[in-house]
Amino acid sequence: MVLYMGIVLYAPSLALSAVTGLHFQGAVVAIGLVCTFYSTLGGMKAVLMTDLFQSLLMFAAIFSVIICSWIDAGSLWPVLENANIRGRIHFFETSFDPTVRHTVWTQVFGGCFI
Repeated sequence: MVLYMGIVLYAPSLALSAVTGLHFQGAVVAIGLVCTFYSTLGGMKAVLMTDLFQSLLMFAAIFSVIICSWIDAGSLWPVLENANIRGRIHFFETSFDPTVRHTVWTQVFGGCFI
């Protein structure tokens, strides 16, 4: 859980410091305090509702990108064909090479431990 919390604080702090010019350490402290204060006042219900809205927003964004790409290309086939030509489709990659970005093993490890 400690590794997870570090990643959860690091990513938005990095974005906040890049956008606003705040020092990175100040952004970490600010985000940590805001999240702690929000969770303390609202309780678990507020956290769950925020997670629900965030997941709905992510699904809406993903589906809107898929639908807009589908409309721009005319159908789904040109999109898949272009991705295949450029080497972006790799299902069931089982390489143990650590320089390969996504493999079955990195997904299993990342899903279980991170």
